[in-house]
Amino acid sequence: CRRSGGVSVQILGDGNVLATSPVFQSGIIHTLSANTENVQKLTLKTIPKGSIDCSHVDFVNPVLIP
Repeated sequence: CRRSGGVSVQILGDGNVLATSPVFQSGIIHTLSANTENVQKLTLKTIPKGSIDCSHVDFVNPVLIP
């Protein structure tokens, strides 16, 4: 497959963007945090940069820290 332009991630709380990551590319790790106080529904959204071929991100052990 063709080389990906990377993927960014958004944390949404009740449909509102709480945080957006830098672009993830092969071999680069980022952490992302957001204030989720009073949020009822959390969503993790991936946004491919460029072609969607080979564009993905793996969520490893996502946690909520009080």
